[in-house]
Amino acid sequence: MVTYYLGGSKKFFFEIKKKGEIDTKKFYEALNPWFSGHGYSFGENKITSKDILPGQEMIFDLGGLKKTDNYFKLSIGVKIFVLKLTKGAPEITTSFKGTLETDYKKKFKGKFGNFLKNLYEEYLIKDKIDKMKAKLQSDVNALMDEYKRILNLITK
Repeated sequence: MVTYYLGGSKKFFFEIKKKGEIDTKKFYEALNPWFSGHGYSFGENKITSKDILPGQEMIFDLGGLKKTDNYFKLSIGVKIFVLKLTKGAPEITTSFKGTLETDYKKKFKGKFGNFLKNLYEEYLIKDKIDKMKAKLQSDVNALMDEYKRILNLITK
């Protein structure tokens, strides 16, 4: 199942669900090259594991950043939720979130700066922002395709 939210924002959200065992070591070994190959720095934000009554729950919060120039920064977040119940195959729910950040160096400050930033983005670089959104969406889609390929290889 894939869920997709776009609207007029600079964020994209997708979700994939699958049942099966996952080898996390193979997963990392296969996913990390995708990020570096597409110019993103890759890292683990947080990994948690806890025992719950019928089994175990693990959450992997991963992400990558790419600064395209002095004004735009792309980020892709991947959150993997693994629910291992005592009976049956684990359920894996993965969400992908892409975010386009403008003025990440915070050059426009204060109310007047915010006004100028809005004018700049709405009238002068609107086409470039649209291109950056399309690039981000393309990267998230490519990562999802790679993730699905990896999942099919490493789930049982």
